[in-house]
Amino acid sequence: MKTIAGKRMRSIFIWPLFLSLAIVAAHSSIAFGRIASRESHNQYIFMDPAAERDRIMIVLENKLEDQKLLEKAGDKLRTLSNAQIKLISSLSDRITSESNTAGADIAFLFIAALIILS
Repeated sequence: MKTIAGKRMRSIFIWPLFLSLAIVAAHSSIAFGRIASRESHNQYIFMDPAAERDRIMIVLENKLEDQKLLEKAGDKLRTLSNAQIKLISSLSDRITSESNTAGADIAFLFIAALIILS
């Protein structure tokens, strides 16, 4: 009689544990996240680097007021590789779409760091 009660007690505690693990696994965005298609990342492949630099400069002009800094940033942008320009351009898109958010401020800090440290 003691063993039957012990088995029932174990099953009472084990089944909720399995059920909760199954629910967590089924709704976990990390385990079952959708992989973005390559087509969504191809929007910048055919864009002219000069056009991307112009878009970056427009964002910098909106954020910076010092003309000397803008000129230095423009000179530095002309020395960067296409991959670096694409990265900064995507960050400037974030600033444009979310102008007064913390994400936009962080994106601007990343742009400043990439321009200064590259």
